Amino acid sequence: MRFNKHSLLQIASGSAIKEGSMFYKVNDNAFKERWFKLCANLLFYYQKNVPGRDQEPVGVLLMENFVTIRDNENLPNTFSIPEPDVKYFFFNMNSKNSNEWFEQLSRVSYRQQRLYLSSLRTQIKDATGNDPLESTAWSDKL
Repeated sequence: MRFNKHSLLQIASGSAIKEGSMFYKVNDNAFKERWFKLCANLLFYYQKNVPGRDQEPVGVLLMENFVTIRDNENLPNTFSIPEPDVKYFFFNMNSKNSNEWFEQLSRVSYRQQRLYLSSLRTQIKDATGNDPLESTAWSDKL
């Protein structure tokens, strides 16, 4: 997938669903502390958060077609996102922060949002007998 750098930087400079510090590693490398910023389904990461100073992200992860897995066996407050070629590990100092990130990343993909919307649509149809998306642009897309 190709991205336009200018467009990504514009998204990264916008408002975030969640942001904060986490420890991160890829495969068997050592954990490094990074500043993460979740914007829509893009997880940007930075060297560190320096207040009052704009930085470009070091990298970005597209949060689509993935699974978030709890990995508390060896280290508490840890979760991972495995992909075919690489496995991303995330560690937080406290369980509250770890749980918040885990939950947010688990439901951020457009696929997950679409499934959730479809479920809500069915519940409303069952309760009211009316399709809430009838006569909208979304009526035949779910």
